[in-house]
Amino acid sequence: MNKDIREVTIPAIVEHDGIHSITVKLLWRCPVCGMPRGEVFPAKSYDGSRVLEVDGWHNPCGHVDKYSAVREEAASNGLNEPPGAVEQDDNLDNEEGLDSFSRKLRKEKALSIMRQMQLLPDYIEMFENEKVCIFESFYGYDVDQFPELKQKIRELECKHKCLVYAVTHDNTSFGELYDFLIVPKHEEDWEHFPRSEGSRHIVYAYVWNTTREECSEFGSVLIQAFHGGIARIV
Repeated sequence: MNKDIREVTIPAIVEHDGIHSITVKLLWRCPVCGMPRGEVFPAKSYDGSRVLEVDGWHNPCGHVDKYSAVREEAASNGLNEPPGAVEQDDNLDNEEGLDSFSRKLRKEKALSIMRQMQLLPDYIEMFENEKVCIFESFYGYDVDQFPELKQKIRELECKHKCLVYAVTHDNTSFGELYDFLIVPKHEEDWEHFPRSEGSRHIVYAYVWNTTREECSEFGSVLIQAFHGGIARIV
């Protein structure tokens, strides 16, 4: 390996639960001033009381590498995926969607949210296997049964560089609603969601109002978890 390129292990997401790490290749130069980065040493990253063994380093130039910035650098430096490479998954990705490294980071965050909402292991396993569930009255179905929704997920992910991890469906007095629960493009937005209190969780979503399209929008929605499933509280 080129001496100016090093491989390090860092937290995959901010809320890593003490288990979610990722190994990436970096150009071993400070992204601010171009001077060599410091020597790597064993370090610990804390998520509350949960501890993750990772790599750390102190740059002699004094500029600090935050793990969030390192993840963004690794996603765009061309060292961790061939230029232009993406996952060719017909369910969610196409050539304009997330590259597979960025998708992996968002998937780790999505799995963390799903576990926090205490979804059934079967639903979590489906998402791990690239399947998204649509929930109606707390019961989940494979979205592959609904081609229009599958296409909508693809469009959202490609246009907004986000990741959809679940969908809820409701008929309301102001329209038929599909809430696409998403991990957004910018990592700095991830720390704000979910906000949980007991079995209720505020998450980020795109709300598709199929009755009144002009009312469709991005925003936060309140989700109720029950017996391993979820429903929006309208």
